[in-house]
Amino acid sequence: MSIEKICLHLPISLAVLALGGTMGDPVWAGGVDRLPSEHLELQSGERHLDDLAYQVVFESPPGRSAPSNSVGGGTRSSQVCNNRSTIGLTLLLPQTGLGLTVDSHPAFFVYVPDSDCNYAEFSLFEEDGDQEIVYETRFSIPNAPGIVKVELPEDSPSLEVGQNYSWYVSLALDESSEIDVRFPFAAGTIERVEADSELIGDLENATPLEQAAAYGTKGVWHETIAILAELLESQPNNIELQKQWEDLLQSEDVGLATIAGEPIVECCNLESSDEAL
Repeated sequence: MSIEKICLHLPISLAVLALGGTMGDPVWAGGVDRLPSEHLELQSGERHLDDLAYQVVFESPPGRSAPSNSVGGGTRSSQVCNNRSTIGLTLLLPQTGLGLTVDSHPAFFVYVPDSDCNYAEFSLFEEDGDQEIVYETRFSIPNAPGIVKVELPEDSPSLEVGQNYSWYVSLALDESSEIDVRFPFAAGTIERVEADSELIGDLENATPLEQAAAYGTKGVWHETIAILAELLESQPNNIELQKQWEDLLQSEDVGLATIAGEPIVECCNLESSDEAL
């Protein structure tokens, strides 16, 4: 999908986000809360992980949000795909529509509904005057509705610190169908930031859940959700991890209660950047 097509069909203006602070600012609310002892017993009877005594809490950092002239968290519904789910295509982002990351090649998460569309197109653009495309690809999606993870290939261009990017997911009927205004899409904003010394220290010798909590303390969304998703995928029957996941998505600053109980489904084999572009 070309930049010209997106500019033609998506009534969204991309612009550089005015930065409202740095990662060196004082720590804001969120992060690690101690859970009551009654939460430590798993109904399944399986041994509980020690680090599940902690709960991941996310609160958006002050002064950080997608600007009004950015893509924010925009969506478009459509009858072309014949959506059979009560929930539409949804990006997993905080209420602000902006997700922070410290990774050069982060993971993105999106809820894909049950519909007649069998493919999705992922696009990532710089939010500046040139609207330069960073990466785009089309891939097949699962037959069942659920949350899928989209990871940037390691050979794709690295996200730059301090740079804001717009990302889009559009559904398509098949591998070759042209995407236009008839098809559903969702859009959001991502910004890469640099980890400060406090965050780096918190991550040292930390368990995965403690790492997720440390990222949550700093309002770094993409790593917070990626670590929790990976833990849940590796331990699908761990009811405490499932509760952590659902609590995160239902929290006030995230606002994704409608998809909190949806499964994470296996997906997606993305092409390398050379093949995709």
